Amino acid sequence: MDKYVGNRMYRVKGQVFKENGVLKKKYYAMSYEPETLHVAQLLDRLGVSTTRRVDILYGWNCMVAAIQEALERGYAVSMDGLGRLSVSCSSSPVDSASDVTPSAVRVKRIVFKADKRLREGLLHAKYVKV
Repeated sequence: MDKYVGNRMYRVKGQVFKENGVLKKKYYAMSYEPETLHVAQLLDRLGVSTTRRVDILYGWNCMVAAIQEALERGYAVSMDGLGRLSVSCSSSPVDSASDVTPSAVRVKRIVFKADKRLREGLLHAKYVKV
């Protein structure tokens, strides 16, 4: 996929909508990522030596554990330059506020909000159709 280097990719998806009682097919763009890069691959791209790589991967694993612990304890975690992680929760609807008990609450999702610097870097990305 060398011809796509330096560009974000998208594909076109169609979906049927009901408009004024009539079914119509509309099309829209969806982001496309050909693969997921893992930390080790990012280090390869940075040309990190094997010795430093071991230290960085160890540090990365420690950060993941620390972030998980912080989220479990109810904190949000801000990673400067990258973004903020937090946890959202939910429960089934009940008739009374007193019926919302700790056992009824569950994690809904881990929320990531990109840092302003990261977002702004992507605002002017060029897209190509795949």
